[in-house]
This record gives sequence, C-alpha cells and structure tokens, in this order.
Amino acid sequence: LTGVAEGGGTFSHPWTAAPAWIIPRFLMGVRPLEDGWRRIAIRPLPGRMLQSASITVLTPRGAVALGFEGSASTFSATVTIPGNTMAHVCLPRYLFAPHATCKVSKQGAPVAAENAGALLCLREEVGGGVHSLVMTC
Repeated sequence: LTGVAEGGGTFSHPWTAAPAWIIPRFLMGVRPLEDGWRRIAIRPLPGRMLQSASITVLTPRGAVALGFEGSASTFSATVTIPGNTMAHVCLPRYLFAPHATCKVSKQGAPVAAENAGALLCLREEVGGGVHSLVMTC
C-alpha cells in the first residue's frame, strides 16, 4: 500500500521518524534544557531488561555521547559532553529496590546526589569532557 496515512505518516513507513526522536530523548534521555543546547539533560530511562546501550547525539555545540551498563547493584554510565555545554545528569534510581541506599561516584570519587522522583540526580551540573559515573545501590 502507498499513500498518506491518517495523521500524516505513510503506510509504507508506519513509525515514520518517531524512533529517531523517541530513543535519544526518552530512552537515552539526552535533550536540551536551553535554546541552542547550552544546557542539556542526560536522564536515561531504561527498562529493567535493557542491560546496556549507547548513543551519540549530534547537537549544534558538538556530539553528546552516552553509554550505560546495568547490573544487580550498579548502574554505570560514561558521558561525553562538548566543551561549551553544561549537563544536568540523573541516573535511573527506579531500577533498584526502594529501600536500598544509593550513592554516586564520578571518576571514582563520591559526589552529592539527591532523589528526584524515580531518579537520582547529581547536585552539580557537569561540563565538557568525558565523565565516568557509577551509581551503587
């Protein structure tokens, strides 16, 4: 079948470009907080069965890369942020038991983080560079 489907998509492309928008912004959680991507959010939201994933998102300020790996008691992420960008980073606290105490380290050193609903967010934004984050619960 060819032609335009209701809502503007085509029958030959039922999802149109939805995955190219949904996966980076929602599953991987890379999205702008300010115009021009001066400040970004990095808030991956994987399901419990997704053990690892990675993505590179091209922005007007440079490439943002995110890779993560989860296990029974840790969630590790490596984030690359362009030098002219600040990022608000949150990790998926919901993957672990509600009563578990979770701590976050960056480059192996403990950092302050606070609960934000189902997420655990770093109190301070991170700037350009490669950052290794580990949440242990």
